[in-house]
Amino acid sequence: MLTEKQKKMVDMWNESGHVAHYYPKKNKIALDGSPAQSVASAMRRLYLHFESAENIMGQNEVGLWSYNPVSGYWKLERTSSKINSKKWLDIYQNDSPKTLFKLARNRPNSKPSMPGGFKKNPIKSGYSRATVSENVSTLTREGYDPAQAVAIALDSACKAYHKRYPMLILPPHLALKPGKSGRLETMHKNPVKKNPAPKFKGAQTATGQLKRELDAAMKLYHNFSGHEPELVGKTHKPKIPDVGIVIGELDGVAYETVRDGVKEKYFHQFDKKIRPLLVSSFDGSSIYILGGEYDFTADGIVDATDKKFSPRQR
Repeated sequence: MLTEKQKKMVDMWNESGHVAHYYPKKNKIALDGSPAQSVASAMRRLYLHFESAENIMGQNEVGLWSYNPVSGYWKLERTSSKINSKKWLDIYQNDSPKTLFKLARNRPNSKPSMPGGFKKNPIKSGYSRATVSENVSTLTREGYDPAQAVAIALDSACKAYHKRYPMLILPPHLALKPGKSGRLETMHKNPVKKNPAPKFKGAQTATGQLKRELDAAMKLYHNFSGHEPELVGKTHKPKIPDVGIVIGELDGVAYETVRDGVKEKYFHQFDKKIRPLLVSSFDGSSIYILGGEYDFTADGIVDATDKKFSPRQR
């Protein structure tokens, strides 16, 4: 069990915009969706995080803190001598008049009452597609840049999702953002890399029905991955046997793929009413996904009941 001091450290971590989840049975803590670690290791990380800001200041120095109303977190902008601290405060306040700044040696531990009619955090709690979309619209109306509004809404949704499911992979709609091409592109800090593989030329020699199927497959692959299709090899096309073993309903699918040159991991959870069956061949040598109502689109796997993204609802 956690001591009172350890509980306070965990609460401070959660209040500062991060996510900490304690597992009583294992006596371990997972920080920001990372694998669970021992309480001692987690406490060392939290201690270093909260003490680093205070330790870098000398006896005659003061910290200049800025408040983010979306995350509710105070950020250390810089340190300065007590003589020059007010000058730096004026400089930062003039550059960002809508941001609240405060001079203090220690990180402020309370949410301020915002002066000057500063608006309350408009973000709604939740991680569903509807909540993310509503938060983006709200932030845009508040005057945020569209790209910044998307980033803030997704960041809030990811934290809410990790708080509830600390060990699960983010669902596709939280790992994506609107791109210039009109489709959803993966979020990553690295620049988009061009696909070095040569273009797939198999469609040039195909005719009739095969050509139409190849064209459709190439188009869907390009819309999903963001780069041209390539020939990766050939494999045996299995024949589904007439006799199989129903293992059970498939709750979801976790998969790894490359989009815009970056390897990403996704998890899709099927709607309970339309889950497919996980079936094994009679001899146990193969496993198949049969039935269900879903489609594979440029957004990834989409349930047929999804009124916003399913092509069957259009």
